[in-house]
Amino acid sequence: MTDKTRKTAIQIAVAMSECRTAITENMKAPEGESSEARAEREKRRDEATAKLADLEPEYRAALVLDASERAQAGAPETRETRAMDPEERERLDLRRKASLSRMFAAAVMGNRFEGADEEYRQAVGASERSIPIDYFEREPVEVRADAATAAPGTIGVNMTGLVPAVFTKSIAARIGIQMPRAPSGQYSVPRITTNLTGAAKAKGGAQESTAAAFTIVSAKPRRISARLSLRAEDLAEAGVPGFEASLRQNLMLVLGDVLDTQIITGDGTAPNISGMLHQLTDDADPTAAITFSAFVSDMAGLLDGKWASKLSELRMVTNQTVMGKLAGTLMDGVGDKTKGFSFPGTDTIADWADAKLGGFWCNGRMPAAASDISQCIAVRAGLMLDPDGGAAMPAVLPTWGDIGISDPYSDSASATEHVTLHALIGDKVIIRHPDAFAEVRIKTA
Repeated sequence: MTDKTRKTAIQIAVAMSECRTAITENMKAPEGESSEARAEREKRRDEATAKLADLEPEYRAALVLDASERAQAGAPETRETRAMDPEERERLDLRRKASLSRMFAAAVMGNRFEGADEEYRQAVGASERSIPIDYFEREPVEVRADAATAAPGTIGVNMTGLVPAVFTKSIAARIGIQMPRAPSGQYSVPRITTNLTGAAKAKGGAQESTAAAFTIVSAKPRRISARLSLRAEDLAEAGVPGFEASLRQNLMLVLGDVLDTQIITGDGTAPNISGMLHQLTDDADPTAAITFSAFVSDMAGLLDGKWASKLSELRMVTNQTVMGKLAGTLMDGVGDKTKGFSFPGTDTIADWADAKLGGFWCNGRMPAAASDISQCIAVRAGLMLDPDGGAAMPAVLPTWGDIGISDPYSDSASATEHVTLHALIGDKVIIRHPDAFAEVRIKTA
């Protein structure tokens, strides 16, 4: 490309960049924009769009002219046959370090280039905030008479982005467990266990005071961790878009999965925390497989008139074995209109629970059945739903924050980077209102 042609192409590219910037700046309406300001903004945008449309043919013509000049000059020299001066070698080195995506993003936002991008712009003499046209210049391919070697079948595979793993949904919030951030020190919850007393009195009768009592439940920090190690060779060989970012995302999801599992099934033995099932009073093991009548009786027995005053204020989470059993077992008296069933042979126990209870679902974090007996968690959620009751959350698991550590130094000799995530949580789920929860055991066979 001659100096004159290069200068023309650069000037056109700068003008096109300015047009794109003007279009971007006038695309979004600011808040509270008047009709006059909107009309003026749209006028500027339309003018920039029209100018850009006029410049594009000129830019293509400059490129065609450059190709013609190259053809007239004879066969192009290759990098191997051309003696480059130090300035040209430096320019090519800067071009390898520059990033088109960074320059384009900065140009669109109207920001200055930085680092290698700015050095390359200055080296080729491009205008400020414009992408140098020289960046698109590539060495022509040298044609030789050598026979081509066929590519092996193991390369050239078009791989999509890494498909993320799917984890079981969290159920902590659905059963009334909050996770407040705790300051430094232990997290303690004082709970009134003995109320004051009051009574109706006759005229002149005195009411004696009685002692109330409260219990303090405390939690100390305990740590859950997850770690990722990345080798430079693996990152280079993977060929998957977003490979490292996907693995880092998976690391965070794994940490959350461990946390949710500990909340439900932690057995309290260090390093495990004391989860919900470990603290709830054990229900008696049933001796017979579940039936509709027995299930309704179990649900009715959970009503206490305080935390749950009707069936719709009950929630229950089971494992997949119980859900499968209830979803495949017909209700007693199906088809008997006196009992309110009008679809003979279609209604199951799970249908009834889903319609009558405030929530009924299974979750993969619930423990598997032992001797055909499964543990379920029932929640009396009446006060959780009642605004007048202060929307009480009956349990908490305090957290002291999380820590992310990226370590490229320890194993730098082997080009290995370690990424470690830590979360500091309480050593137990603090059940502030034990009456809001109950363990229900169901025999499925």
